Amino acid sequence: MHVKTFFGPHEKVLWYVPNLIGYLRVALVLYAFVNALQRPKLCLSAYVIAFVCDELDGRAARTFRQCSAFGAVLDMATDRVSTAGLMVVLAAMLPTAAPLLAILLSLDVGAHWLRTAAAQSQGKHHKQASTVASNGLLKLYYRSRIFMGYCCVSAEVTYLALYAMQWKDAQGPRYQAGIVGDMAGQAVSWIFQQKRTGAFQAELGTSLAEGMFMLALPGWALKQVINLLQGLDAAVVLGASHKMRQTEKQADPSEFPGGLCLCMSDNILW
Repeated sequence: MHVKTFFGPHEKVLWYVPNLIGYLRVALVLYAFVNALQRPKLCLSAYVIAFVCDELDGRAARTFRQCSAFGAVLDMATDRVSTAGLMVVLAAMLPTAAPLLAILLSLDVGAHWLRTAAAQSQGKHHKQASTVASNGLLKLYYRSRIFMGYCCVSAEVTYLALYAMQWKDAQGPRYQAGIVGDMAGQAVSWIFQQKRTGAFQAELGTSLAEGMFMLALPGWALKQVINLLQGLDAAVVLGASHKMRQTEKQADPSEFPGGLCLCMSDNILW
């Protein structure tokens, strides 16, 4: 006889262990944002713990066989809201970078929303939806957990390092219009110094955050390319799904009584 336990499949989905971890992530992220402009150490600590919990909730779901549609949505929504909130904080601290951050934020949220819609049209999880595009980078991203992890972690580390770099002074964050240019100059100086010495030189004045920023930057760039490919690929999937539905409707009109179709201007609404 199978006995239902808390650490196993049961009817109270909202109380699944991975979902409880998800609630903790939400609380930690909100706490981080509340302290973002006054207490950088608390902000970074809370955000990093929440980011680590992103890996733990997935492991818990698989270990305790507590995968659920709610958990999948909670996980992705928390991911996107966390990154979006961090980018908003950076936009407040770096006004000159705000337009770029707005574009990247729109790309991130838009691409993932399209990806989720495409997955739903196939009846799959957004990470399992098949790709119809021939792009090898996108296929590698979804087939290799290591590569996916590298891109996602690099993107988060890049933003976190950029945030930490604004707190060099005890007086508070550096709200300087030229900070982006200064940061680029420091990065170039660090790269060339690395080529000459082959070792990290503390006397350059390059902080740990700046070093982490430079190391994570390639993975961040890859993540932005992948976001764009995600959106384009999802558009192709949605277009193919719409065409298939139209074909099925013409083949068997009885499945669509009265010509019912959820569309507006010939665009299907999801």
